[in-house]
Amino acid sequence: PQFVTRSGIEHRLSPELLVSLEHDTSIADYELQVPTTVQGFDVLRAFFPTRRDMSAGAHIEATWSPAPFVTLSPGARVDTYRSGTDSASSADARFSAVIIGNRHIRAIETIGTSHQPPGFVPQIPGAQVGGLTNGLQRSLQLSSGIAFDIANEFTGVVTAFEAQYLNLVDPIGQTRT
Repeated sequence: PQFVTRSGIEHRLSPELLVSLEHDTSIADYELQVPTTVQGFDVLRAFFPTRRDMSAGAHIEATWSPAPFVTLSPGARVDTYRSGTDSASSADARFSAVIIGNRHIRAIETIGTSHQPPGFVPQIPGAQVGGLTNGLQRSLQLSSGIAFDIANEFTGVVTAFEAQYLNLVDPIGQTRT
């Protein structure tokens, strides 16, 4: 069973400044559904313990247009995670800029940090490596793109992404890379 909530509010402080605040929570229960007679059951049970995972987060962002051709959006996010008896928290910063070249072309630049619990490499539905013993994975993410209006409300976007991952977990050996 899983329970998820998400809400958000926006408030325009002036014609040039919009502030938004969002929150989300998640509760998920995990239990391995494998017969105890399966070879390697103890290893599977160690990787996928019966547990409850919970998370809660909040995000605030300001969208400011100091001039008609530019929009700047600084933001911050805080999260807390719990998996079984382990817990971890994070704080992340984000920033984006949209620069209008003309009325049909826009440049979009972003930078931000991100934290998340360890993942399970073979993306098997419902399979989630348990625990936060080794903490959260981190990344620094950058993107740069161009958006262009095509016709009849269609927009094309070309974006390049770069990310530097830190503190990754090897779910088999539970070591950091």
